[in-house]
Amino acid sequence: MRAALAFRAVVVAAALASVVATASCDDDNGELEASRELLERVLGMDYRTWQRPEGWETLRESGAPHGKYTEIFVNDVIVEALASDAPLEAWPVGAIIVKDGWKNEEASDRAILAIMEKRDAGWYWEEYSGAIESDSLPAFAGQAPDPRLCTDCHAGGSDFVHAFTLP
Repeated sequence: MRAALAFRAVVVAAALASVVATASCDDDNGELEASRELLERVLGMDYRTWQRPEGWETLRESGAPHGKYTEIFVNDVIVEALASDAPLEAWPVGAIIVKDGWKNEEASDRAILAIMEKRDAGWYWEEYSGAIESDSLPAFAGQAPDPRLCTDCHAGGSDFVHAFTLP
């Protein structure tokens, strides 16, 4: 009898583990769907036509982990914030920063594409490796304080932005 009860307990535990794992996969898929939505949005807005912040008007050699050469593009929310005479303590919700990291000076061999979007809950991060398509999946994605790889490095920036400072 004890053996039968122990066996049932193992079966129930395995079934619960399966349900938890399936729920986790669904959550992960939801995160990936949200990631693809942001990537498709910035690609659809043709981010490479966006303004570049001061000091980043052209491709620059970089010592950062985002590639040997980098370019930075900012949306109109950042542009308006930078043009403001009023000092800011944080970047406004809706701000998007896109960083193209390249392996070569010709900007033909992509190392990464990093996207930061300021949301109500704080910065949301995504980083993609290699060639970018609208169905690419991120190597890293998450809402601050995750992914730690992004937030730990950017914590010393001006509201998590290293390339330029708050006005």
